[in-house]
Amino acid sequence: MRKAKILVVEEDPELGRLLNYWLPKVGPVSIVHTRFGPDGFRLAQEILPDLIVADAELAGMDGLLLVRRLRAIAAFLDTPIIMLTEANAQKYQAFEAGANDVLTKPIDALELQYRLQAHLRPRFRNLAKQSGPVEAGLSGRKLKLDPRTQTAELGDKTVVLTPSEFAILCYLAAHPEPPATTETLLVEALGMPPRLGNPQLVHTHIRNLRRKLEQTPSKPELLVFARRGYVLKPPGSLPR
Repeated sequence: MRKAKILVVEEDPELGRLLNYWLPKVGPVSIVHTRFGPDGFRLAQEILPDLIVADAELAGMDGLLLVRRLRAIAAFLDTPIIMLTEANAQKYQAFEAGANDVLTKPIDALELQYRLQAHLRPRFRNLAKQSGPVEAGLSGRKLKLDPRTQTAELGDKTVVLTPSEFAILCYLAAHPEPPATTETLLVEALGMPPRLGNPQLVHTHIRNLRRKLEQTPSKPELLVFARRGYVLKPPGSLPR
């Protein structure tokens, strides 16, 4: 399994040292660390990290602006970003800027590790556990999901999925019933903390999946909404 790439943008040398010590405890990760906001913005685009940890107070470009600029780039729309702040008042600003999670200083090492594990779960769970392609039966057609290439093959169509799209599709295939609510998909498929994720994020991923897989995306037959949740129809199953 490849290591999850984590970008740390932290100005305080001591906290940066601690983060480099704490982060490997969550699993196989590789860490790139910089102290400056502009360097963090550049490095994010160069390495495309699986997760970003950024301080709200940074030289050259503060963490709030860093998050806003990254969220304006399509490649970072669903990249988990954890922001570190000095004051509770900054929490709301951080969420408004686009952060997925916020921790106030002094940082609790154990809480940080649990939150990191939650955000990295899609990388360490469904995608990493599969050693090769898996299949689900769908009305005579087969949906083949390949975690190594993050592709979905349905009939004669093969499409490349984002990590979040792949995680959602794996979850729906593995859990045909009951319908998965947006909260369920945010927490179980995308690894976000309970009640903190934006439901619109799930709707956007489902819309993109329909565009890639459905014959008529406006009249979905594969990914349908039923009883306040999403279902992969006809029900398929994937190994857990």
